[in-house]
Amino acid sequence: NRDINKMRLSSELTAAQLADGRLDRVAGPYWVPEAKRVSPLDFLNSLCAAETSGGGGGGGGSGGGGGGDGGPPREEVLKRNTLANRIRWMLKDTMGADGEFERRRAEL
Repeated sequence: NRDINKMRLSSELTAAQLADGRLDRVAGPYWVPEAKRVSPLDFLNSLCAAETSGGGGGGGGSGGGGGGDGGPPREEVLKRNTLANRIRWMLKDTMGADGEFERRRAEL
């Protein structure tokens, strides 16, 4: 399992995977039950919501598509589509390691 996660990090964190056009097409992990599944777009939408409400953190949960459906504006979501936030999503919502990014950051 650890080896597969290492391969995921090297393949899913390329510039092509972070391209804005792919954000809408990347679904959450198939191995997570559908009711709990969070896509990168969902993660970024909830991150925007937390930051604009003054919470400033976390992410996760479900969100909309941004803009017209009551979600955050698309440009706000795209500003947060970064390598660091993609790693946070992968650790929290696909590997069950919520908070690990911040623990490692503090350690370094």
